[in-house]
Amino acid sequence: MKSFDIKSFSLALLLMGPPINYYLNTVLQYGFGLPTISAFAYVFMAVVGAYSYRYVKQIDRAGVIIFTLLVIGLPLAALLGGFNMVISPDLNPLDSPLLLVFLYCFPLYILTSTINDFGKAFDYLYYFAIFNIVLFIPSYYYSQLSLSALRVDYMSISYNVLIAICVCLGVSWDKKKWLPAIILLLIVVGSRGASLSVLIYIVLLLITKLIGGEKKMVFVISAIAVVAVLAFGSYYYNEVTSLIDSGEMYSRNLSKLDDSSFFSHDDRNEIKTVIERGIDSNPFGYGLLGDRIIMQNEHYEGVYAHNILLELRADFGILLGPAIFILLLLKMFVSYRRLDGYRKDFLVMLIPAGFIKLLFSGSFLIEPAFYCLLALVFCKENGKKIKMLRNYF
Repeated sequence: MKSFDIKSFSLALLLMGPPINYYLNTVLQYGFGLPTISAFAYVFMAVVGAYSYRYVKQIDRAGVIIFTLLVIGLPLAALLGGFNMVISPDLNPLDSPLLLVFLYCFPLYILTSTINDFGKAFDYLYYFAIFNIVLFIPSYYYSQLSLSALRVDYMSISYNVLIAICVCLGVSWDKKKWLPAIILLLIVVGSRGASLSVLIYIVLLLITKLIGGEKKMVFVISAIAVVAVLAFGSYYYNEVTSLIDSGEMYSRNLSKLDDSSFFSHDDRNEIKTVIERGIDSNPFGYGLLGDRIIMQNEHYEGVYAHNILLELRADFGILLGPAIFILLLLKMFVSYRRLDGYRKDFLVMLIPAGFIKLLFSGSFLIEPAFYCLLALVFCKENGKKIKMLRNYF
């Protein structure tokens, strides 16, 4: 481990801290009957997030625009949808977009856009990720043990390990470190969106290393993976299916495959229908949290779009919303070609949790990885010092 770097450590803590807290609480509560520690964890992370604003004068013009949009947009959402829409009565940050954005998410934008040495950040991210993955196993076990199989929150169980798996895969490749064999477990027990996101990351990682000149390693790993799937895939699928049929194990993914409903999204379709109806009523958008405002007006409290393009259209309208989506795609493509070294590696790690996931679940407004992704794609040319914009503050 290199010398301690507070900025890199803060980045790793704010990005990996919430999923670690989720798994740790699951183990403590379901496994040992202990009370939640979330209040202590989130207060500590909030202090770290607040401390990160000391670097706010180093962000570029894009960061200023995003910050201004948030400062104006969230209070406006409170006026349109009610104060409880932005801050819950119990001040739970997970249910309070205002707290989550300004104490956890935007600080990640600040840190990502101002860090000079991502090598140190990767060291911290890797060890946080290993801890996250280690906690994933008993968390899933105690959830199955304490709850009925159909009541386990598979989306939270799987999405909270998504960024950790991407970090472990990427860092393990670059630094030749040992990786816990957990990927197959996620694919078996996780949600469909998380599993697909991991597979897309693996493809992106292989493409990145192939372009980077590591053709031999890419070929060897790809060949091993193909042979392993062909040789053992059918056997393990049958074994796991037998366990599911016997009631000894439950897999949401395999059950969906077994009943041919893997690609069906009835609940998402209902949400989409309601939001589309709201967009038709106001094609210019409702501002930040627009999807929640539409759903609330239709008596669906606390429900959001679960799709970034739909959310952007609800927030910014039928013209500006798709334009922002296309701009984000173009910036990711350009940044992928422009960035190099650890910055490019971090960009590729963020795409599954900061973008792909948002096509199926979550909300861009409160997704920490999305803010890291924004900071990378809107950053200045790598190798150049980030311009100071003191006059904006």
